[in-house]
Amino acid sequence: MVRKLLLLVCVLVLSAAAVAQESASRLDVFGGYSYFNGSTSGAAGRFSLNGWNGQGTYNFTHWLGATADFGGYYGSPFQVHANDYTFLFGPTLSVRVPHCTPFAHALFGVDRFHASVVGGSGTDSAFAMALGGGVDIPVKGVFAIRAAQLDWLRTNHFDASQNNMRLSTGVVFRFGEYYCLNAQKAHACMTRAFAAVLAIRNPCDIFRRGRSRRSDRVPRSPTTCDSSGTATAPRNTAWW
Repeated sequence: MVRKLLLLVCVLVLSAAAVAQESASRLDVFGGYSYFNGSTSGAAGRFSLNGWNGQGTYNFTHWLGATADFGGYYGSPFQVHANDYTFLFGPTLSVRVPHCTPFAHALFGVDRFHASVVGGSGTDSAFAMALGGGVDIPVKGVFAIRAAQLDWLRTNHFDASQNNMRLSTGVVFRFGEYYCLNAQKAHACMTRAFAAVLAIRNPCDIFRRGRSRRSDRVPRSPTTCDSSGTATAPRNTAWW
């Protein structure tokens, strides 16, 4: 019996930890500012571009989602007018804890780079890969703030490899919340059950309490009186 109670306690603790998580949404839509620090593969040093980053993430579960990422970056480094566009897709893993949602993603796709100077221009599209993550902070309702998202963006333009960095921040809109209500109910139920188990000092108390509660209840069938006028219950009375 003691082993069963210990097992029950372990199950309650693990279950409570599993359900005590922040609510998840079906769809997260992010948009905001993005800073791009690019590489020229050693030809002329690094350069900076400013632009935007947008993402849409569909969450299959409270921790696994699929992300579509799009970005545009613009500037004139080294007296060259340049713009860069990214089209990336991949999985996102989220850890939903109270007050924030850290996440990590691995995105793969295409990067399109265009540069122009007086008298000429060039465009190249190549494979791109972004590895990184960030932190979302819920604000109210469907709104959240992406405090920071940092990515290592690898591209392969003009038969060379570039190791770029990308830093983004902005607003997240969360739609189709489905996990919050069930998690709260389950957590409250597990908490009450866990408190009840802790209140039992002796396993035999479970049976003693059950008998004491039954003895306080009134029998279903009416009582009868014997010859002395004392009320008695029939032998076949079911006490519940």
